[in-house]
Amino acid sequence: MNYLKSLKWEMVIYALLCILMGILMMIYPSSILNTICYIIAVIFLLLAIRYLLEYRKRDLINDFYKYELVVGIIFIVAAIFVLVKKDFVISIIPFIVGIIIVISGIMKIENALDLKRMDSHWVFLLIVAIVNVLLGIVILINPQNTAVFVTRITGIILTYSGVVDLITTLTVSGKIRRWVNDNAI
Repeated sequence: MNYLKSLKWEMVIYALLCILMGILMMIYPSSILNTICYIIAVIFLLLAIRYLLEYRKRDLINDFYKYELVVGIIFIVAAIFVLVKKDFVISIIPFIVGIIIVISGIMKIENALDLKRMDSHWVFLLIVAIVNVLLGIVILINPQNTAVFVTRITGIILTYSGVVDLITTLTVSGKIRRWVNDNAI
């Protein structure tokens, strides 16, 4: 049961972060896109440093085929690419977010089907989850829009997805708790 409680709070935090990110994307789309590129570049540079440090301290005999130096250099090149080709990276961000939203919606469909198996209210959650998937698909199949417009739309959809995740998590965890209590031996 502690695992479920921990999972519940992880999902609540994830949902709240989605809502916050969605709101920021609606209000400051250009700034968010540029910031995301800088964050990605910094993450790549931090990973590069990590791998280069691992390379320096590895045991040459036992860790012969680890390729930390190569991976570190690849991360440096990736960071430079993100900074130099920021417009390209910005153009694919909505696509990546769309994939995340579709996956989130599919997970909620599974939650709805699990609620059905527990003989609980599930139809509303299923409908909301299907809408979530459809909104994610809209982002994926609409490449004509500019990144700023898509970022605003993505922000709206991400906020919606976060709200759905929050409601689903709280509903499912309550239903599971009641089901466990009712079926306890």
